[in-house]
Amino acid sequence: MIYFLQHIDIEGPGLLLDFFQSGKLPVQTIRLYAGDSLPDPADADAVVILGGSMNVYEEKKFPFLAKENSFIQDILTQKIPVLGICLGAQLIAKASGAIVTRASSEEIGWHTIDFTPEGLTDPLFEGIGENMEVFQWHHDTFTIPPGSQLLATSAICDQAFRIGNAYALQFHVEIKPKMIVEWIKEYVHRDRWNNSYCTQMVLRAHDIEDTYNLAAQRIFLNFARLINKNIPVQ
Repeated sequence: MIYFLQHIDIEGPGLLLDFFQSGKLPVQTIRLYAGDSLPDPADADAVVILGGSMNVYEEKKFPFLAKENSFIQDILTQKIPVLGICLGAQLIAKASGAIVTRASSEEIGWHTIDFTPEGLTDPLFEGIGENMEVFQWHHDTFTIPPGSQLLATSAICDQAFRIGNAYALQFHVEIKPKMIVEWIKEYVHRDRWNNSYCTQMVLRAHDIEDTYNLAAQRIFLNFARLINKNIPVQ
């Protein structure tokens, strides 16, 4: 079973769910915000840790975060394939002994990330190229845990690392244009940005949707091959 750990109702698995369902791979979404229990690691072929509006250090406000931290430490020890997105990446960093704190500047919208020499040769990003335009929505950042490899960076902060069989991605490879619209409605106050900035985010999502989906599908396929070595390269 592939488990999605979801922290808030509007930040679901998006393109990731579409990919796994199209490949008829078994999936189950654990809605932590709704009180769902964490699964038994023994039942997990892989775990995808999704984003959320909370911070990893808000365990008193969101008690499930403390239990999730212990769960992540368990699956890391058991070398279960893990993919963490945004908050999920920060949770992997925290569980691995790294520091999660405010970034020097927020990254919200479309930004370019550059792959490090290690990222260029890492199986997860095979076939992607030297850089990638990605969607971001985060205020926090992480240090790179001991024993991990830095895979991607941006002008603001580190963007991806690998530790064992776990990948932490600060950016949103699962995003769909309609999800961006939902996030704007939920997270943006009227005096936060002008309407033009929000409109441009959505228009850009539609402009590059086909290209972005192809790159995301490639990353998903590469991750799926870590789960099942028999999945062919497409």
